[in-house]
Amino acid sequence: MKFLKKNVSIFTITIIYLILFLLMLPLREQSYLDDFAYIKNVEQFVQTGDLKITDWASTTLVFPVLWGSLFAKIFGFSIKILHLSNIVLFYFGLLAFYGILRNFNIDKFKSVVFTLFLLSYLWIFQFLFSFMSDTFYISLMLISIYFYTKAFNKDQISFYFWGSFFAGLAFLTRQIGITIPITITLVLLIKLYHQKSLNWKILITALFPVFLIITLYYAWISIVGLSAANYLFFNVYTKQAILAKLFPL
Repeated sequence: MKFLKKNVSIFTITIIYLILFLLMLPLREQSYLDDFAYIKNVEQFVQTGDLKITDWASTTLVFPVLWGSLFAKIFGFSIKILHLSNIVLFYFGLLAFYGILRNFNIDKFKSVVFTLFLLSYLWIFQFLFSFMSDTFYISLMLISIYFYTKAFNKDQISFYFWGSFFAGLAFLTRQIGITIPITITLVLLIKLYHQKSLNWKILITALFPVFLIITLYYAWISIVGLSAANYLFFNVYTKQAILAKLFPL
């Protein structure tokens, strides 16, 4: 009872999220926009163990493929399960957003209300019940920012590490994720200017994991290349064939 009372805000967000999940009836074998190509990447990785990203995608897309493959390995490959993987991750992103508000000393009631405002934004539902990378990125960005803001509040190195790690995963979803470590670098430089001192251990921990992930990504790209010979290649003529395979009549 004491645990429930202490975490009533989290339970409120969770219950509302579950209710909306059930009302949306999301678990259907249906594709949305370009996610048919991303789904094919997961199928390829699950079947062969070869990580190849379609040149249909303009994003890095590595993390969604790995995350979706994890769910496919556990529950079996299907479009429903890949949509579920997106829904599960966004739940943690939603809690991270609530945590960010609390890190800024916004009271619990207002934090819950603002979190539900985020959840109610129509764009979220437009992409949440799909395998598009948009809500994958938002989730990881929010989780990263949660840990970074927690680190600034507590000045605890482990939070800097996790903020940096999830920033790396955000980059492995969409290239714009590189703006997270750039922003953190600027914040640390401002902190240095005001405090006239800098903890190098914090600086390294806050930035090294994300830049290591980015470096490894480009090293991987240099090995596999960006040509159709190494990447799964789709064009307008193969789209219908792929959809026919994913959705047999």
